[in-house]
Amino acid sequence: WHFDYRIECYTPEAKRKYGYFTLPILLNGSLVGRLDAKAHRANKVFELKSIHFESIAQFVEATSNEAHLASLVEAFASAARWHGATTCTIGRIQTTGLDRERERLLRTRLLLDLNRLLSKSHSYCKPWT
Repeated sequence: WHFDYRIECYTPEAKRKYGYFTLPILLNGSLVGRLDAKAHRANKVFELKSIHFESIAQFVEATSNEAHLASLVEAFASAARWHGATTCTIGRIQTTGLDRERERLLRTRLLLDLNRLLSKSHSYCKPWT
């Protein structure tokens, strides 16, 4: 799979590459990236601190295919709902070779889609308390 993974919460902050509690992103049977997220439960905000795609090719595959992008959005929204969040924020999107315009467009699209999903009532997902 060529995917080197280490949970970085035990790594000194100065030596972290991806983030405190970064987890792999599995899409369509492939590990395509990493997500560092944080739940701000008191404010009901789910922060996607950083999204890192392993390569520009995986970024393009994940974001140009509507079904793949919808799967990512639903997975992120599901995690947010589980934490009781009603809104999401997104920090940085990292990929070698990714220009600022593509990053801005993806961030805008993800925020719109995520917050639209979170604004709907989902009784099947109870927040952890």
